[in-house]
Amino acid sequence: NDAWTVLNENSENVSLTKTRGMLTITTEPGGIWRSYNNAKNIFLIDTPMKYGNFVMTTRIVGFDPQARYQQAGLICFNDIDNYVKFGLEFDPGNGGKTLAVVPETDGIDHENAVLQVNDVVDDLWLRIIRYDEKYIFASSRDGKNYKTVVIQKCDVDFPSKVGILAKNGNRNDAPGIDACFDLFEIVPLETRPELERLIKREMEF
Repeated sequence: NDAWTVLNENSENVSLTKTRGMLTITTEPGGIWRSYNNAKNIFLIDTPMKYGNFVMTTRIVGFDPQARYQQAGLICFNDIDNYVKFGLEFDPGNGGKTLAVVPETDGIDHENAVLQVNDVVDDLWLRIIRYDEKYIFASSRDGKNYKTVVIQKCDVDFPSKVGILAKNGNRNDAPGIDACFDLFEIVPLETRPELERLIKREMEF
């Protein structure tokens, strides 16, 4: 709907009918890493809350990256040089299919967190939780049981926008593949008290 904006839109690679009931983004070359700013079809919405803790979740269906830097996931975004993204991607330098966290401030990328994925993921839920200036990145295969990939402090201001993306890397000859999104949700963490209690215990540990 009109609440969404699309950064560098290429409508030829976006569909609401290709997979019924889902937003399908076909990956294509383009990057936001360091000096690159040509990634296509980054879907962004104003962050509903202006401060505080939140939990953001998406579900990606049938995405199976097999070529360098094919990726799909979530992003917290202030501008092209200040963001943190979390997604499933193919990274040949880190063993292939990975769950990867990439934070960038003022055009400088910071330490990445990478977790190898060893098999096909038919359904993947990705979650970013902002908790007292730290970010918790977690994934699930059933939408109920989440495993934390990493907890880290990202030197990114409270994001003015959040959203989803699917792309290949910059200057990349990897083929385009479809990423199908059928869920996007962001809510204040306080509206999920059971999750907030679990996080508090994890952070205290």
